Parts: sequence; C-alpha cells; structure tokens
Amino acid sequence: MDDRYEDFAPLELKLLRGPIYHEDSSWDDLFVFRTGISRHLGKIGLVLHIDEEDGFAYVGQMDNDGEGEELPRLVHRRPLNSDVTLLCVLLREEWEKARVSLEGSGKCYLSSTDLFEALDLFYPEISDESTKDYRFNSMIQKVKDLGLIRERGKGGSGEERIFEVLPIIKALVNPEFVKEFKTALESMNGENDNA
Repeated sequence: MDDRYEDFAPLELKLLRGPIYHEDSSWDDLFVFRTGISRHLGKIGLVLHIDEEDGFAYVGQMDNDGEGEELPRLVHRRPLNSDVTLLCVLLREEWEKARVSLEGSGKCYLSSTDLFEALDLFYPEISDESTKDYRFNSMIQKVKDLGLIRERGKGGSGEERIFEVLPIIKALVNPEFVKEFKTALESMNGENDNA
C-alpha cells in the first residue's frame, strides 16, 4: 500500500459508498481497522455503525445537537413518496418476521408475487393489471435503488423475480417509524370511512 494513505483507506472508501455485509470479503478487516476508521470518520462528522448481530456496517452522520457549526449533510435527505414508504414499512416487517423465525437462515427472501400481493391490499382501487404492474414495479425499483433490497435471481417458473431484504433496512426503517406510519395510515383510513 502507498505510504501516503492509511492502511484502511480502501475499506473506508468502500463504506462511504454503501453498507458492507458479513458475507463481504472486507468484513473481517472492518474489525481490524475499526478504531482507525472511526477516528478518521469522526474528524469529518461521520460515525461508523457496526451491527454484528445482523452482519452489516455503514457510515452515518453525527447529530449536531445544536453545538457548534452545522456541517453540511453528506447525503441529501429526500422524503420518500407514500408508495415507497409503504413498501419500506412492509419490507421491514417481513425482514423482522424472517429474523425471528426459528426456521431458515434469518434472511428474508420475497418473490415479486409476494410483494405484489402485500401491496395489492393497499391499492384496491387499481383494477387495471398493467397499471398495477407498472406502479408496483416502479416502487420495487426505487426501494432497490435505495439499497434496501437486492435481486437474487429468478425462482419458480423462471419468470418470478426473487429479492433479498437487506439487513440495513433495520437501521433505516426503525420500529418507531413503522409504528408512526401505521398510526398515520389508520388515521387516514378512519377519515376515509367517515367521509
């Protein structure tokens, strides 16, 4: 390695691009260089999060807590539309079920049919199948682009897409958010029932 760079530079750059999972070849190096990476990231207002239990690590931004000068955000926060938010909540719940399940690896795999059936309950007003397919596939693609699911190939008849819900969803869609979203959804449904 070039003496101008820290030994952990490649790993830190990889973390800045996105989460690292336990099956990644860099996972063990994370524990060797944890202190150096944490110290370096801390100097620029970032923090290394490692979840050993669920096997993922990612870089987040420190909360300023009103002290000192506010640092600009590393990544712009953009609100998700209600469709994508709903799918994220459904995926978080499915991931949690798989995690606590006594059978299997604790990994969460869902087919496109599973996702469509879960979403279909919330969109009874869409009767045109091509409109529904387009809308649901768009939602799935956006969640995939966010890095919360990964396509694992095709299953069944060869046409069905299989997705893995990635553990990073635990950090980005927490139980409090799920509860707040469900409360808001129930409130909206109550208003619609009264109208």
